[in-house]
Amino acid sequence: MTFLELQADTIDLCQELNAFSDLSPGKIKHYLNRAQKDFVRQTKCLQADIDITAVVNQVSYTSADAANLAYVYHVINVRYISPSITEQGHKLVYKEESQLPEVYQYGVPHAYWVSGNNSQGSFKIGTFPIAAELATIRVKAFIFPTAEMTSDVVGAVGSTSVIKDAWQDALPIWAASKLFGLYGHKSQEFFRRSRELKQEYQFLVDDYNARAVQQTDEFTQVEDIY
Repeated sequence: MTFLELQADTIDLCQELNAFSDLSPGKIKHYLNRAQKDFVRQTKCLQADIDITAVVNQVSYTSADAANLAYVYHVINVRYISPSITEQGHKLVYKEESQLPEVYQYGVPHAYWVSGNNSQGSFKIGTFPIAAELATIRVKAFIFPTAEMTSDVVGAVGSTSVIKDAWQDALPIWAASKLFGLYGHKSQEFFRRSRELKQEYQFLVDDYNARAVQQTDEFTQVEDIY
């Protein structure tokens, strides 16, 4: 669905709210983007490989070093790729920052650490030992959408969701739930409708996650066989 279609579906779900003048197109767009972010967070349906160019003796890295680090909310794994060793590199083990020696060490990394989070703009990642050569640090992570839906023009940048078509119905449902909740103090019926929609949305999220687990199990079984 296009962003325009998602807005239309949200308006259809919120017909009882049409009398409120402050139910603006901007507010609907805002909640649709929040819905997309919530769905991505709950389902972990969006991931990326983020390559960081290791700078010799640099202690840590932020979005200033690789822009997509700004959207990371959970690191899956990290690989260190040294041109002098192998193109695939080797996987680093996770260490708490507090577990690392206070004195810096330099060499080929075997571990990584993270601190802070992107909600506070303080996320950073580093390796141990600190890389002493020009190499690539590849971070596989679950990420939030790197851009919001903004355009009503079909085919334009920002006119579609990052979520697969089959699950996009969840977005207007979440947005409508929040919009009814905003007016819940005006009518008990609005409050009840908000809760119904929230439950419907959560059912879709749970269904997505159940299917994802099933697909993962099937893939694992195939891997085990061969």
